[in-house]
Amino acid sequence: PLLTNGLTYIDMSGNANTGLAIANPNNQDVTFNWVVSDSNNILLFSTGSITLAANSQVARFLTEWPFVIRPQTGTLAFTSSAPVAVTALRGFTNERSEFLVSTLPVVDLSVPAPSTSPASLPQFAVGGGWRTEIVLVNTTGASITGAVDFFDASGNLLTVPVGTVTASH
Repeated sequence: PLLTNGLTYIDMSGNANTGLAIANPNNQDVTFNWVVSDSNNILLFSTGSITLAANSQVARFLTEWPFVIRPQTGTLAFTSSAPVAVTALRGFTNERSEFLVSTLPVVDLSVPAPSTSPASLPQFAVGGGWRTEIVLVNTTGASITGAVDFFDASGNLLTVPVGTVTASH
């Protein structure tokens, strides 16, 4: 969907990098502003602005021009003077020097808070050299709580090792 404001998780640490693709389908130039915060929304790391010409696009890693954001983990919030299409990508170079890419959600901040109904992730991996990373991003200005439970194919609750729990935005 076309957005005028949004939020996405960013990870530019170690072997990970985040890319952003912005397309301006409008017949006029668009100003795209961003603010980057750490995972606790305490520190303001970077702000910036670019102008996208009418019917143009830009796609770069956030460590590259026009963003030039120093490596970190947190969130990128943006506003745009007219609706644009935004895609966020997470790149990761694994132990075999293979570059893997996956999409990251871009949340429309003009939409009311999501439902509190349970959500399902249909696949995850634990053990045998595999791991699943789940990032929860709070799009509200208030503290929220929740739980993440893992179940096997039969619906039995699994006990899995839990890593660092970090609240974003």
